[in-house]
Amino acid sequence: MEFRTVAYFLEVAQKKSFTKAAQSLHISQPALSKQIRLLEEELGCELFERKPRSVVLTDRGKAFLVWAKKINAMTENVLEEFQHYDEELHGVLRLGLAEQALSFFEPPLQNFMSRYPKVQIELLTLPYAGIHARMRADKLSFAAFV
Repeated sequence: MEFRTVAYFLEVAQKKSFTKAAQSLHISQPALSKQIRLLEEELGCELFERKPRSVVLTDRGKAFLVWAKKINAMTENVLEEFQHYDEELHGVLRLGLAEQALSFFEPPLQNFMSRYPKVQIELLTLPYAGIHARMRADKLSFAAFV
């Protein structure tokens, strides 16, 4: 599966038409149809119900739409990250700290922030259950408890 094909799928899903999606993507409609057909073969299911002048997502197409949006967002994040790869350290660091740990981590965090000003720090002070839930949901880069 190629990132480009996922983007094609998203455009067809949004436009509800191979013709309109092809025009928007600046490719031919047969080429777009072929790419979507290959994607469907790879996934082993039909993603669209084809009608005379439009398409509708099938149930599996709706399920794939959720994943396609995530894949597309991740692709955009990777491209953005690597465009700035040679620059100094940057990005977002999401920290979850128990309130008791805040005083312990304050000096190193201030040092880190002055050393790497392009790194954005999102600091959450939460009870253990809140931190644990965010870690399981992959919403934190680091968590600490004292």
